[in-house]
Amino acid sequence: MVEKEKSHIWDIMAHYEGMADKSKSRAWSLTTWILTLNSGLFAFGIKFYSENQKDPNFLMIELACCGIGILLCLFLSYVLYEQGRHLRGYWQVTDRILSKHTWLSETTGIEPEGKPIAFPRFCIWLILLSCLFIVGFLFMGVFYFTT
Repeated sequence: MVEKEKSHIWDIMAHYEGMADKSKSRAWSLTTWILTLNSGLFAFGIKFYSENQKDPNFLMIELACCGIGILLCLFLSYVLYEQGRHLRGYWQVTDRILSKHTWLSETTGIEPEGKPIAFPRFCIWLILLSCLFIVGFLFMGVFYFTT
């Protein structure tokens, strides 16, 4: 194989690996920001509950807080699912390149999987964490509604 072709294939693989790293970083960053915002909503809800139970608008404000938190968690779950799909796609392309060009495996030390690439496990765990926040907001809403 000509060195120019090898260089081109190397650049393609590096591109997909770079895109996978960016996708992974974006998933972690979005999760951090949205769940931090949701933690703030929890804190606001608890403080507001302890100080303003007699306020006539109390229930509406608390339920709005819970609704916003649930919507943010649903948005995060969707974004994490999409990021996981993209990440799996990048890994599949890289795997195909590695299996087609064995010299690349020898150069990088990365062996092709040779089987279908699974959905990224860290995305599954982050989606489950988002679902736990949804459960927390639902519990909070039911608690406020019944008191």
